[in-house]
Formats: sequence, C-alpha cells, structure tokens
Amino acid sequence: MRFGRIHAILEAFANHVLLSLLWLVGCLPVVTIPASTAAMFAVTRRWADGDEPRLLGEFGSAFRRLFWRSSLVGVVWLAAGAVLCLDFVIIGHMEAGVRRPLWVLLAGLSVIYALTSANVGPVLTGRDVEWRRVVANAALVAAAQPLPTAASALVLASAATLVWVFPPVLLVLPSVTAYVVTRLHVRAVRHLLDRATGRTPRSSGQPVSG
Repeated sequence: MRFGRIHAILEAFANHVLLSLLWLVGCLPVVTIPASTAAMFAVTRRWADGDEPRLLGEFGSAFRRLFWRSSLVGVVWLAAGAVLCLDFVIIGHMEAGVRRPLWVLLAGLSVIYALTSANVGPVLTGRDVEWRRVVANAALVAAAQPLPTAASALVLASAATLVWVFPPVLLVLPSVTAYVVTRLHVRAVRHLLDRATGRTPRSSGQPVSG
C-alpha cells in the first residue's frame, strides 16, 4: 500500500515536470505562449476530469487545436492589460482632485481584470467556446463564483512571485499551478451548473464542461 502511494506520487511529480517542460519549450518562440498555455490547461483539465491521457500527444493535439483561439484571446487580453497600465500612468500626471476618483475606478477595473484572467486559461480549453466568448465566460464565472476565482488569482500571483524569487521552480510549478487553477475552476463551474438546475452538488470525479 505504502509503495503504491509513493509510486503514484512520483508518477504525478514526473508528469508535472514533463508538462512544465513541454510548456516551456512551447513558449520559446514567444508568440506561441498563449497556445502553449492553453495546451497545458487542456492537459490539466483532462487530469481534473480523472483521465490519464498520453501527455505528449494530448499536449500537441491541444496546441494545434487551440492555437488560433488562444492567440486571438491572448492578443486582445494583453492589449486590455496594456491599456489599464497606460491609464494608471496617465492618471498619475493629473491633478489630485481628478486623480482620486479615477484611481478608485481603475483599481476596480484592475480587480475585475485579474479575476477574469484567473479563469481565462481553463475556459480556453472548452471545445465549443468561440474565442469571442472566452473572456465573457471567464468574467461570468468570476462574477458568479468570486471565492474560488479569488483563490485561483492568489495561486497564480503566488506562483509568479515564487518564480521571480527562485526561477528553477519553473521545472515543475507551471503545471502544478495550472492543475490547481483548473480544479478550482471546475468546482466553480460545477456549482454554477448545480445552482442553475437545482441539483445537489456532484462528486468531484464527474467531468464538467466550461
């Protein structure tokens, strides 16, 4: 029993290392960062649903399938973030009386942006989601399930901080982070579906779309 548990832990660790390496290699051309990230989330989504796909084949298939959708969403969402940053710079040069209410407004928009961003990765993996609907669906989940979404944002922020402090964790942390965020997202979507249909909460092993 103990040996089986240790074997399972080592296998999971090896899978996370391999997926993180695949993600890093997929990000090397820079312009493929959105597609590589979407492919990583597609794999972790399969794991969260209780499946055990062939890692390399699943990653490559998802990379090709989600390339254009993730690239378009990535460009649009990055542009939105750049506009927010530019607004902060512009407001910083305004008079104090005008600056204060605009700071509050931009801070609120930044929170919405961050919470929505936490759901974009998992939403991208949906097979029937058009690229125009990805951000809208991510924002809907963030608004309807703020606690798991905030937890996802905290996980992402913590992972980014840890990578900044100790870069070698890139060998395993990207996959682990994507898996945790995916599990939180699946749980949030499950609660939304159960609330909409009036059903009792489902077991964590049941796959959910979204």
